[in-house]
Amino acid sequence: MKIMLYGLRRDEGPHAVRYAEKFGWEVKSCHEILQESTAHLAEGCDAAFISVSCQVDAATAKILQRGGVKYLLTRSAGIDHIDVDTVLSLGIQIANVPAYSPNAVSEHTVMMTIEVLRNMREQQRRIAQMDFSIEGMCGREIHNLTTGVIGTGRIGTATVQNFSGFGGKLYAYDPYPSDLVAQYAEYLPLEEIYARCDILIFLCPLTDQTKHMVDRKAIQQMKGGVVLVNTSRGALFDWEAVRDGLKEGKIGGLAFDVIEGERPFIRKNMEDTPFEHPVFKELLSMPRTLYTAHAAFYTDEAVENMVGIAFMNLNEFLTTGDCKNKVTKGD
Repeated sequence: MKIMLYGLRRDEGPHAVRYAEKFGWEVKSCHEILQESTAHLAEGCDAAFISVSCQVDAATAKILQRGGVKYLLTRSAGIDHIDVDTVLSLGIQIANVPAYSPNAVSEHTVMMTIEVLRNMREQQRRIAQMDFSIEGMCGREIHNLTTGVIGTGRIGTATVQNFSGFGGKLYAYDPYPSDLVAQYAEYLPLEEIYARCDILIFLCPLTDQTKHMVDRKAIQQMKGGVVLVNTSRGALFDWEAVRDGLKEGKIGGLAFDVIEGERPFIRKNMEDTPFEHPVFKELLSMPRTLYTAHAAFYTDEAVENMVGIAFMNLNEFLTTGDCKNKVTKGD
C-alpha cells in the first residue's frame, strides 16, 4: 500500500510515521495542498490523505483516478472541500474524521466568546502601548446573558455542556434535536433564538440550506448588540452583511475562526504578500472583532486523532471493504 500525504504539517509528521510503520505502508508526503496542479504527485499511489485546505474538484479527482488513487482520506470532519459526487463516481472511496476532538473546538469557542465579552482585544492593544487604563473596557458576564447554540452535533453538544456551567439561559437549534442537549438547553425555532439571545454561536455543517444563513434578513431578526461567534464554516455568514451590522451597531461583537474565501491565505504567512479580501481586512480593523486563523481545532489531542483516525479509516476499507466513517453521495 502506497499513500500520498498532502498538506502535511510538521506537527502531524511523527503521528503519520508511527501509523505508517504500524500498518507497514509506504508513505510519500509534501507540504503542498492537493489541487489540480499538485494532483500528479499522487501518481502510483493507492490512497491520498488530504487536509481541509485541499481542494478536490472534478479536474483534480480525475487526475487522481488516472494516477491509480482508489481512496481519499480527509483529516477533517468537513467535506465541503471535496466534490463528493464526482470523486465517488470515479470509483474513489472517501472517508472523513467526524469526531477528532469536539472539546478542542468547543473550548476555543468558549474562549473567544469570553474574550469578546471582556473586550480582550482592546485591552491587549492598550497594554502593548503601555496604557494600563481600563476606562471603556467594562465587560459582561455570561450568567447574565442568554446564549443560543445553532447546530448541536458533537461539537455543539460539547459547547452547550460547557456553557451550562456559567449559569446563563441556554437555547439551541438543530433540525435533529438531541435528548442530551435538551438536558441543558431549550430547543426553539431559529427565529425565536435570534430574537431572544445576546450571544449566538454557530456550529453548523455547511450545506445548501445553511450557506449564508446569517444574512441581512437574519441579522435584522436578532437582538440589538448581539455577539456572533462562528468557529464552524465561513460560508455560514454573508460577511458583507455582518460587516454592515457591526458598523450600524446591530451586532455588538464578532468572534470568528473561519471566513468565506480564506483558501488563498489560510495556513500561510502573508506578512509580505498582498492579497485581496477587503471585507476580511475591514473586519480585522474593527475593535469589536476577534479573529483566529482557522485554529479552533488545533490541540495536541485533535492533531493526533485526525491523523490516526484517517489511517485507521484506510485500514478499515482494506480489511473489511467498508468504513464506518465513509462518505456517501448526499453527505
